[in-house]
Amino acid sequence: MITPFKEDNTIDWDNVDRLVEWYIKAGIAGIFTVCLSSEMYDLSDDERLQLATRVVKIVNGRVAVVAGGTFGGSIRDMANFTHRIYNTGVDAVVVITCQMAKENDTEDVWKLNVKEYLDATGNIPLGLYECPKPHLRLLSPECLKWAVESDRFRFHKDVSCSVPLIKKKLDALNSISSPNSKKFKFYNANMATLSASVALGGDGFCGIAANLYPELITWMLKKQKGSDADKKEGDVMQRFLTISESIVANKYPQCAKMYLQTQVPGFESFTTKCRVMDVTFNEEETLRLQHMAEYIQGLKTQMNI
Repeated sequence: MITPFKEDNTIDWDNVDRLVEWYIKAGIAGIFTVCLSSEMYDLSDDERLQLATRVVKIVNGRVAVVAGGTFGGSIRDMANFTHRIYNTGVDAVVVITCQMAKENDTEDVWKLNVKEYLDATGNIPLGLYECPKPHLRLLSPECLKWAVESDRFRFHKDVSCSVPLIKKKLDALNSISSPNSKKFKFYNANMATLSASVALGGDGFCGIAANLYPELITWMLKKQKGSDADKKEGDVMQRFLTISESIVANKYPQCAKMYLQTQVPGFESFTTKCRVMDVTFNEEETLRLQHMAEYIQGLKTQMNI
């Protein structure tokens, strides 16, 4: 979930509410707030807590809500904040994998730190997110299996962008005998490999494109789990979403806010204000967003979405 800001750089709570309703109407299964798209590193602790509280209130149990909880500092500091943000009512707190060890630390060090964190956070349900900032820490299949075997983690957001590695991770998860592991969810953040990950047993998508056209993604995922004819329609959508990802990723998250403001009815009051960047869009970049929106409208008519 992105965070709307007013021109004075404060959180725009009215548009937070509109955004939550828009996500739910699009058929999403859950909302990840206080994440990288939310500009989590540029929010204060109070704002992180306020944002999670607001989203939980507006959602009102209709879908799951999870929020980031580890933003650096000591393991004790991150554990303490995890308790605070869990008390907002979120369903799970997301562990940012790169924050649990230094960039050059081994996985053994990572495990030791995570074990300390788990001991300090009681029975709070958790998720894993291979956030690429401040540095990328991809979990090996063995490390992911180790984490899930603790019975504390409920889902994983994968950013490997690699079908072979995704397969190895899913195979590792399938080898776990714990009953709770069967409820574990694997979400792909990468659009190009999404259909392949679902075919291998992945559970869905958690990525930046869901902040522009979530209804297309939910439609495609339903088609990918349907009949052969449905899957062919899903494949058509997958190809479009793969191609359009380069437009989405350009100057993100500001481009997502510009898209909502200019192309999605109901978001005219949305500003393009970001704390992580302050960029302008040239004529070509503006036309790409406009033409993509126009193509999407035709696609939705054609596919009856």
